[in-house]
Amino acid sequence: MDKDRFIEVLLEENALRFGNFTLKSGQSSPFFINLGDVSSAKGLQQTGDFMARLIIDKLGRADVLYGPPYKGFTLTTATALAYRNITGLNIETVFSRKEAKTHGESGLFMGHLPQPGQSVVLIDDVFSTGGTKLEAVDLFRNAFSLSFRAVCVTVDRRQKDMASGLGSLELYSVIAITDLIEYLEKKHEPRAEAMRRFYEGNE
Repeated sequence: MDKDRFIEVLLEENALRFGNFTLKSGQSSPFFINLGDVSSAKGLQQTGDFMARLIIDKLGRADVLYGPPYKGFTLTTATALAYRNITGLNIETVFSRKEAKTHGESGLFMGHLPQPGQSVVLIDDVFSTGGTKLEAVDLFRNAFSLSFRAVCVTVDRRQKDMASGLGSLELYSVIAITDLIEYLEKKHEPRAEAMRRFYEGNE
């Protein structure tokens, strides 16, 4: 995949910003990524295409894409559409709510309810510590008693030598922090140094 092109898509959609940001953990970061800002039809199509190709390249195929709330909803939908366009194969989607619905279509899940033997991939935006991904995986496993093929995200923003915390569950991403650093260095951007310090834990 053309990782530089994906970075440019994030920049065009204003989903990748450089500066001084405070993360949810309280840590200072020289960049911030918000896939919720990918809102144009073009940006969604391109992002879905990159995610679908990630699944094809790393896993070959999958039967079900699982999107946790809320950014996982849009990403999963875009990825499913792109997957069909690329492979010609149908793929199902399932989504979880933050709270169980008690009327109409009740329960925590909506969409295709996975069946035994189906290959399931969790789709989400950014991987930081793995906490929210594990919560989503546990919620799904408890509901369906099924195992996952992998977790696929757009950006792996873990710092150097940081474990995923996912155990035996594989993690795949379109880009990682090292790809951002290389992109900035090729552009002779001075911000590359701050990115490298952050990645190596020297901030």
